[in-house]
Amino acid sequence: MRAGPLSNSTVISLLNRCFVPVYAVNEDYRDGGAQPPEEKAEYNRIYKEALAAKLSAGTVHVYILSPDGHAIDSLHVATAAKTERLIDLLERTIKKLKVRQGQALVAPPETSAHGALLKYITTSDPRHFQPINTNYGLFPPLPARVRDKQERQRRIGQRALEDFGTWMQRSGLS
Repeated sequence: MRAGPLSNSTVISLLNRCFVPVYAVNEDYRDGGAQPPEEKAEYNRIYKEALAAKLSAGTVHVYILSPDGHAIDSLHVATAAKTERLIDLLERTIKKLKVRQGQALVAPPETSAHGALLKYITTSDPRHFQPINTNYGLFPPLPARVRDKQERQRRIGQRALEDFGTWMQRSGLS
C-alpha cells in the first residue's frame, strides 16, 4: 500500500505545529445528513465563500481557513494527495498568515481529573459520545483493589494530586 501525504513527516510537522485540522464527511452535511442545521450552514458558507473568492471548491476539497473562519485557500483532494502540493499549500498559508509555531499539547496524566476527562473526550466513539462531568468511573483503577468506597475515592484523589503535581513540574507549568 502506498503512503499518502498524511504519512509524510514534513506534512505531519506542519499540521501539528501550525494548524487545527478538521475532517468533514460529505454525507453528514447533505440533506438528511447527521449534522445539525447550524453545522450544515457553516459548511455551505465555507463552500460558497471559496467559490466567491475564485478558489477551487467542491465536495472533495481541502479548505484552509483564516483564524476568523474565512476561506483563504483550497485544493482538490486529488491535488492535495500529492505530497509536494500539500506542503506548498501549508507553507504558503503559514507565510501568508504569519503563523507562529504553537506549543505541543502536553496532556495531563489520565490519573488526574483533567487527564481522565481529556482521555474520555478524545477516545470516545463519536457516534455514541455523551458529555459528562468528571467522575470516579473515568479514572484508571488503582493497582490494588480497595473495597471501601470512601477509601478507594480518597486514594484515587491522592494519586491524582501527586501525579498532577509531578506533571506540572515536569512540564514547567508550576
